[in-house]
Amino acid sequence: MLDPVENVEHVEKTVLYHYTYNWPMTDPASGKPKKTQAVILGLGSMFNHSTEDQNVGWKRDLENGLVVYRALRDVKEGEELCISYGDHLTFVDADSPSQKEEEEIEEPEDLLTKFEIA
Repeated sequence: MLDPVENVEHVEKTVLYHYTYNWPMTDPASGKPKKTQAVILGLGSMFNHSTEDQNVGWKRDLENGLVVYRALRDVKEGEELCISYGDHLTFVDADSPSQKEEEEIEEPEDLLTKFEIA
């Protein structure tokens, strides 16, 4: 877990922030809920993102300060393991339905090419 103050003052200003998970916590002084970030190390940090074809799900184990990963279906040998990074991505999601729709839209034909100029 990242210290909330250090997270705001330092981590949010670096590329490391793009590799963190939102992590809910309780402010010890006020008892109010607040959010910090967690850095995931080990194999969990190597999963790629997929909007459509995730085969691994994850959940926070707040009591133990862990992220638990589970296969969402049978995974074939050699198949890439993919999770969802969520909706607020820092890159173009080539896997998203809206991106696929944009790629399928054909360029409008230029009407001027239909006429011959004599």
